[in-house]
Amino acid sequence: MEKKKIKCPKCKSVLDVPFKDGEGVKHIVCPVCQAKLKINLGGKGKDDDDDDGNETVIGGCKQYNYSVIFNGMKLPLDRGLNTIGRRAYSSDAKIQLPVQDGYMSRSHAIIDVKVDSHGNTYATLYNHKNMNPTKINGIQIGQTDVVKLNKGDLITLGETTFIFEAE
Repeated sequence: MEKKKIKCPKCKSVLDVPFKDGEGVKHIVCPVCQAKLKINLGGKGKDDDDDDGNETVIGGCKQYNYSVIFNGMKLPLDRGLNTIGRRAYSSDAKIQLPVQDGYMSRSHAIIDVKVDSHGNTYATLYNHKNMNPTKINGIQIGQTDVVKLNKGDLITLGETTFIFEAE
C-alpha cells in the first residue's frame, strides 16, 4: 500500500493518506479538524470525475500550484503575497527577476494567492507602490486595479514579460 501526502484545506495539517494502486477517489476525515475530505488520487476509480490532471481535488475544491515562467525559469509562488520586481541589492521583492529593465520597479507588483470560502485557490495581481506600467495580456492596468489571473496570462512589468502558470 502506498501513501500520498496531502494538506487539509481547512486546518493546513499535512496528512499521510494510504491508498492502493489504481484507486481513484478516497473519502477521509481529517484527524485534526474533522473536516470531510474527498481526495483525487489520480487513478481511475468509480468516483473519478473527468479532469485534465492539472488540479488536485481535496474536499471537492480545486487546489492549484502557481508559478511564473521567466526566460525558461519556473519561479513558484507561495500562498499569500508574492512581491515581484527587478533584482537589486535594495529590493525586498520575494521574486526578483534578473533584468536591467529601468521601467520595472524593485517591488513592482504583487501576486496574491488566496483561498476562497469554498476552498478553491485563485490568484490576483495588483501594482505595488510604483508609477511604472503593468500590463496583463497587453492591457495596462491602473494603479488601484486588482486583476484575477488565469493560466497562461502574459504579465508585463515595465518592458519585461513573463507567463503566469497554474498546474
